[in-house]
Amino acid sequence: MTESKLLSALYVKYDISNLKLGKIGDKLGDLYEEFVVSILNCDEFLQDFNINKTYNSFEYELFYKILNACELSFSDGIQRIEATSEIPHRSTGGLPKTDVIATVFLSSGECRNYPMSVKQSTVPKVAVAEFDVGTIAAEVGITDPRLIYLLTKHQTDKSAKNFTQVERDDLRTLMKPIAREFVRWAITGSPKKSEDLSFPHYLVKFHLAKESYKLNRYNVFDIDDYVDHIMVGKNGKIKSGGYGTGLSWTYATGSAGKRIQFKA
Repeated sequence: MTESKLLSALYVKYDISNLKLGKIGDKLGDLYEEFVVSILNCDEFLQDFNINKTYNSFEYELFYKILNACELSFSDGIQRIEATSEIPHRSTGGLPKTDVIATVFLSSGECRNYPMSVKQSTVPKVAVAEFDVGTIAAEVGITDPRLIYLLTKHQTDKSAKNFTQVERDDLRTLMKPIAREFVRWAITGSPKKSEDLSFPHYLVKFHLAKESYKLNRYNVFDIDDYVDHIMVGKNGKIKSGGYGTGLSWTYATGSAGKRIQFKA
């Protein structure tokens, strides 16, 4: 990965090299949110974008790819971008899944908001949601009593270890019609695309080296594309894991038997 002076300065600012293991995850989360906000607020990058300039730095490449994922181009006539990590709570009072909102002002006078999730990790899969079955059913809109029973059994048993083959098949069959909405809910907090800015429409995902926590690579996704990334295998078929969701179904140590944790 190309060196970034801005990113290096943020690692110093957040004192990453001297942090204890228990604090480093939260600080890296704050660091990468600030990094994305700084990139999006850079007037120089916007000037380059508006003349359709090709990449000349890692930071500009990231700026370009985020706007490209948002389906913005130089022809849109972007006047300015205001990005922030100050995100309103969900309308229900819950914590937002959005980490950064970019407000884009166009020459036409139109103003558009682009809510984004910003994630960083040293491992291939990270926890994206952890809830009890009652909350899952309410937020996803699950009403089928058989599916609720099977989800509850999975929660209580901490896995499908005690499932019969019929129960495993039933869970997969009943999840199939709602699998895409289920995955979108796990990632964004909402089973459908929402105008509520606390639910992200885009994801910027940074992959870090395990020992040094330095950036190795990154991806920028529209959430629909990221759902496909989770659910669809390289062969173009729906993955069999996670009962057709592609998610890993597990539990956190402190909530075993009380909640289901999903990883992606």
